[in-house]
Amino acid sequence: MAHTNKLELFGLSGGHGEGMAIDRISLQAEPGEMLAILGPERAGKTSLIRLIAGFGQTTAGHIAFNGHDLADVAPRQRPFALLGERDALFPHLTVVKNVAYGLKAQRLDPGTIAERVKENLALIGVTGLDKSYPEQLTRAQRHRVALARALATRPLVLLLDQAFDALEPLEAGRIMMALTELQQRAGFTMIAATRDSDAALTHADRVAVMVEGRIVQIGTPIALYDRPEHPLVAALTGPVNLLAGTARAGAIDVPGLGELAADAGALAPGTPVVLSLRPEAIELWLNEPDDRDIRLPVEVRDVVYSGGGLRVRLATGGVRLTARVDGRRLTSSDLPAGRRIWCTWAREAAQVMRA
Repeated sequence: MAHTNKLELFGLSGGHGEGMAIDRISLQAEPGEMLAILGPERAGKTSLIRLIAGFGQTTAGHIAFNGHDLADVAPRQRPFALLGERDALFPHLTVVKNVAYGLKAQRLDPGTIAERVKENLALIGVTGLDKSYPEQLTRAQRHRVALARALATRPLVLLLDQAFDALEPLEAGRIMMALTELQQRAGFTMIAATRDSDAALTHADRVAVMVEGRIVQIGTPIALYDRPEHPLVAALTGPVNLLAGTARAGAIDVPGLGELAADAGALAPGTPVVLSLRPEAIELWLNEPDDRDIRLPVEVRDVVYSGGGLRVRLATGGVRLTARVDGRRLTSSDLPAGRRIWCTWAREAAQVMRA
């Protein structure tokens, strides 16, 4: 299966309902890949997923699956399964009948249906609820049953439209872990639209970040974290300092900080830019260091423990910065509020992008 389920989008534009329309999106989901579509509200994530599933109105471009254009293929005839934020279970059917619904449409024999239902309920961790109705289940259980129903038809591509975003993070993580393990065994492709950056970066092979109907960057989680190309990409992929300024030759001019050495690439002098700097890239010094291109005197605002290290909030020239240190070279006693210290970072650690 994993060698035959390649999905490709070519300049796709269109929309679904009142959601943000998408504009000229081209991408491909590799066989067996988990591709996350990450973005804020009204970024176009739902429109993209629904157009792939066959719903909504395509105004330009096309979708191909295994090299075949899907323009004239109805949603029910596409070998995809779609699971949205609402579980959409039939309230008048039991758990077993809900999961069996799609299998009956495939005209499978009763024995095969019963076996497939039992298998999928066990795979996603819902057993002993066969005769229960949706109203008797918790929200998490309903989502698991809906997922079992989607997987029972053995889709080649599973489409998730913010399916687990409303769940408690721990439960959503458990479901995604189980789903990822199942995907690795079964080989289906998965495309998951989500607002949850932690989930996207944890589970996806690649992440496409959407803003106002367009994909602004796509890559592995580590590539997006290390080299964001858009301020929103930097903000969505982890803690970050974003400094607005203006491009200069070999530097950027940040109000309150002056010129900071940075690689602005081919950006013309005077171009409005944003410098992205991760907290762990900032080094703190109790005394002014030697031989550093970037040396800023800063004042400690406060220190808190965070993830086995220290998160230090700093201020200088009306600008706020956050640094993260491991707590071995410097401790909280070295960094009382109000103390004047120095911060530095390597020029290559900062990413410059258009504002």
